[in-house]
Amino acid sequence: MHGARPPVGGPAGDPILTAPRGAPAPRESRSAGAKRRRGRRSVAVDPADQCLVDGALRLVDPAWMRTDGLEIERKYLLAGAPTPAELTALGSRPIRMEQRYLRGTAGSPVRRIRRSESNGSVVYTYTEKRNVGGIVREERERAVDAATYDRLLLEVDPDLRPIRKTRHVFEFGGHMLELDVFDEPPGLVLLEIELERADEPEPERPPLLRVIRDVSEEWAYFNVNLARVREDGVPYPVPAGPQDRG
Repeated sequence: MHGARPPVGGPAGDPILTAPRGAPAPRESRSAGAKRRRGRRSVAVDPADQCLVDGALRLVDPAWMRTDGLEIERKYLLAGAPTPAELTALGSRPIRMEQRYLRGTAGSPVRRIRRSESNGSVVYTYTEKRNVGGIVREERERAVDAATYDRLLLEVDPDLRPIRKTRHVFEFGGHMLELDVFDEPPGLVLLEIELERADEPEPERPPLLRVIRDVSEEWAYFNVNLARVREDGVPYPVPAGPQDRG
């Protein structure tokens, strides 16, 4: 339907990392189950093997992680980040992230690599995304090792700047919430809420979050567009303040 996709991994076509043959099937996490119901394939492992995948503390081992399917989420622009005390009250888990976008061709999926770090653990992921329509995107994602990540850095698009942020992950109202406080571009705070269906009612949000508006379908707030720089070398402006309400 969408044509051939490039191989996952480095320029040499590194193999996809999948579950070891004959490995036990551990209990599935709540978030992994939601993804599978939307058509993704994922494997969960014992909580002792927690690692970072796609911005949340997924209960998967990097060498087992594999997801394919649809990403359905709402995105909100916030007037500012919650205080450390408020984040603690929400039970958030901070994850430091840097993501880079790779060169591509017109009509091909957006390709991204990400380094995620929390509590001394580091996970590298390779992701392809293609817009389906509205708040729905087709997504293919793989965990990769450090060597593959380093090789993929050779494919970084020089016209796209790095995205650096701290992601705070917590559950609220039956959903997994991901609150991103950006270092680059500076001053930007976004909240993402992953859904199971595009027609779900407006998801519940913590009252303490100062939401300006829903930006789910505003192209300027897609991460790949936040990474773009104009021809004059100036990054596209991204408003993030009360003056943008409504």
